[in-house]
Amino acid sequence: MNIDQLVYVVEVAKTKSISIASENLLVTQSTISQAITRLEDELGMKLFIRSRLGAIPTQEASSILEKCQHILDTVQDIKEEATYQTEALRGHLRLSVLPGAMPLLVQAVSTMKAVYPDIEFELSEKASMDIVKDIRNRRTDLGLIAMYEDDERYKNNGLFFQPFSKGRLVLAMSKHSPLAAKKIVTIEELRDQSFVLLNDEFIDQFIDELTHMFGSTSILFRTNHTDAIRVALIRQMAISVGHDYSFSLNSYMRSPMNEIVTVELDMPQRPILFGFLRAEVNHVNRIAELFVNRFQYEMSKMPNVHS
Repeated sequence: MNIDQLVYVVEVAKTKSISIASENLLVTQSTISQAITRLEDELGMKLFIRSRLGAIPTQEASSILEKCQHILDTVQDIKEEATYQTEALRGHLRLSVLPGAMPLLVQAVSTMKAVYPDIEFELSEKASMDIVKDIRNRRTDLGLIAMYEDDERYKNNGLFFQPFSKGRLVLAMSKHSPLAAKKIVTIEELRDQSFVLLNDEFIDQFIDELTHMFGSTSILFRTNHTDAIRVALIRQMAISVGHDYSFSLNSYMRSPMNEIVTVELDMPQRPILFGFLRAEVNHVNRIAELFVNRFQYEMSKMPNVHS
C-alpha cells in the first residue's frame, strides 16, 4: 500500500469514474486501474464495482475509503508542519482567480493562514486575460486562469504556467429548466435561449459562434459576480455557459437543494487547461508554490460536481 494508491482510490470514489479521475490527476487510466487492482489484492476485497458506466464503491469499502481520506489529510498536515518547522515564511501574496473559483480560494487561504500566520493575502476575482495582464504588470503574484491546451502564449515570455486540470464549456441552468432533463444539448436547441454570462474570453468566443449561426443571441446581462448568475439561474430568468471547472468549484453548485445543474454541449471543443500562472522570476515563488499545493489539496477533497 502506498500514498499514490490512496490518492487514486479516493479520487475514483469521488468521481465514480476511472476516466474522469485520470483526467483530474493527469495520469493514465491504466495507471489508476492497475493501482486499484493491486490494492484490492492486498486487502483481499473489492473496493469498486467496475463497468462501462463507471466505478461505484462497494458497500464494504465505505469505511476503508473514509480512512484513506483521513490518511491523506494526515500526510498533508505532516508535509506542511515539516515545512513550517524548517522555514518561517513571511510575505504578501496577491492572488487572482477566474470567476467561480473564489470559494475554494478562500478555503485554501484560511487553512494556509493557520499554518503560516505571518503571510498576508490579497484576493481578487477577474477574467483570465485580465489576470494575465496583471501578472505581466506585476499587479498580481499568482493567478488561477483557463487557457486552451494548444495555446503557446503563456509557456514562455517570462511566464510559468502550471496546469492541474482539463475541462470544457458546459451549460448551467435551473433544475426546473426544460433543458435540464437532457444529458446533452445541441447548438440548435440554444437558438431561443436567453443567457447570463460571466466576463470571459472563452465564453465570448462561444457566444460569437452562436450569434454567427443564428444571427443574434439574447443576453440578459454580463457580470463578474457569480452570485448574480446564481440568482438569475435559480429564478429561471436565463441559462448560462461557462467552464465546468468554475461551476464545480463554486459553492452554490454544491447546495443541498441542487437548484442548479450542468449539462453537456453537443459541439466540438478545444481542450481547456486550468492552472496557476506566475512570473518565472518572482520574490514570492516559495509562498506561491506552497499555496498552489494547498489549493490543489483542498480541491482534491471536493465532491465531483456534474449533473
